[in-house]
Amino acid sequence: MNLSAHHLTQIVKLVTGQSVSDFIFEMLFSEARNLLTHSKLSIQEIATTLNFSDQSSFGKFFKRKAGVSPVDFRKDIVFVEEE
Repeated sequence: MNLSAHHLTQIVKLVTGQSVSDFIFEMLFSEARNLLTHSKLSIQEIATTLNFSDQSSFGKFFKRKAGVSPVDFRKDIVFVEEE
């Protein structure tokens, strides 16, 4: 992209209103929700796909963002879709 880190940070903040790290975490969380909702991948496979060091790290990240574990999130989605 040929941009300095500082300039990229300014652009992301201007466009999204978020810091670069917040923006990245939001994109990661969005992809995690998508994979949990629309794929049959295991939680471990999702953690690996999203480049978490292990399933536990992914679970902690997801629970911090969603307020529920990935397993509970997936159960809730399946339950809502069946109603």
